[in-house]
Amino acid sequence: MQVAFGVSKKTFKNAVDRNKIKRVMREVYRLNREYLLGLTEGQQVALIVIYHSKKLLSFKVMEKKWKEAIKEFIKNA
Repeated sequence: MQVAFGVSKKTFKNAVDRNKIKRVMREVYRLNREYLLGLTEGQQVALIVIYHSKKLLSFKVMEKKWKEAIKEFIKNA
């Protein structure tokens, strides 16, 4: 499974902020990837995660949103 993370340069002008958001998103993915790995076993999957909020969210909020998105993804898969 390949995963890419993106943050808009238009929304977050400072590279420091964009890098921090991507770092947090990668950590949230790392801690919760077992949900996706079980679903995609034996398949080649590319996933692109784009940060769409206009403000910096905390780690706990991002993790909650990630879990909600994965549940929705699994339900629709």
